Amino acid sequence: MRPATDLVGLATLYEGLLVGLSIQARDGVPAGAIDAAITQALLAWDANCREPAPA
Repeated sequence: MRPATDLVGLATLYEGLLVGLSIQARDGVPAGAIDAAITQALLAWDANCREPAPA
């Protein structure tokens, strides 16, 4: 993680994502849509882990 990452905020974001996904799965949202959301969340995580480009 980048040093400036708000870890509590990031954890809250992903906790909300998991709660939302579980509700969507319960309500019958297609697996492909849930998988797409998870893929985007992981891409955002990876982007936060990369070193920022030099100025």
